[in-house]
Amino acid sequence: MIAPGKADAVSEDASAAVKGQLSDLPVSFQVVRIDSWPPDLPSQIGLARSVARDTRASTVFWVDLSVPDQVFLYLSEPGGGRTLVRNIESRGERTEGRVEAMAVIVRTAVTALLEGGEIGVHAPPPPPPEPERPGMLEASVSYGLSFYSDEALLVHGARIGASVLPAEWARLFAAYRIEVPFRIENEQVAMDISPHPLEIGFAIRWRYGSVTLDGGAAFLSDWITWSASPKSDDVLATSPKSRWRGGISPFVLLGWSPVVFSMFYISVSIDALINEKKYVVRAGGGDIEVADPWSARPYFQAGVALSML
Repeated sequence: MIAPGKADAVSEDASAAVKGQLSDLPVSFQVVRIDSWPPDLPSQIGLARSVARDTRASTVFWVDLSVPDQVFLYLSEPGGGRTLVRNIESRGERTEGRVEAMAVIVRTAVTALLEGGEIGVHAPPPPPPEPERPGMLEASVSYGLSFYSDEALLVHGARIGASVLPAEWARLFAAYRIEVPFRIENEQVAMDISPHPLEIGFAIRWRYGSVTLDGGAAFLSDWITWSASPKSDDVLATSPKSRWRGGISPFVLLGWSPVVFSMFYISVSIDALINEKKYVVRAGGGDIEVADPWSARPYFQAGVALSML
């Protein structure tokens, strides 16, 4: 029997009544005193089972007299993981009657255990752990290529990005494409072009197990530097120049996560530019068109993303 605090008349009467009820059974009876009970029942059961392990007891019980006119009896079987809870109505009864009813219930439970039976109900299993989720910050690196124009079909380079996930389904991101400078040339002139695209965008994210699907759009800002080198005497050389172009880049991303904090992905987008212009140089016989970039260009990438925090 477990009892809190110092010995008092009620606990002494209870222990005496139980000891009397168990006197003809092949068991030993012991009273263990503790400082106080935890406030919730799961913690009380845990403490009772700890006492049982320390004393090598097969059954422990305690009573709760905090509710007027009622006695709650708790009897736990640590080995089987079951606990019996009985509410003994005691309205109008004297303390002796309540104590004796409690002792009879203890005897009945102990007898059932000695005969191989069970008491009470199993404690509910602990709730399953929360599924591990990716962090709210995400860093990515990928390699991409786009179709630039008829004159220079492929432009490629690395892309680095950072994302914030304010919700499991939402992603805000910024990225910079480190595209390799390229050359467009014809019989009269060679032009070197260096793009510097920057993306800022929003995506809606959907997850199913290890599969991730993103869909969204980015505002695309590209600062381009370029220069022309003549191949004939009638073409004027062009010193390095720069210009800005902007647009929208809608995309779809498909990813797979071997572990929760990493993802391999592929993505397809369309860079739709609103102020793209032709590249021309002046020559003795008039302007020469060197390149006519597409206003809508497919962009493909494959990469890896890591989440944190």
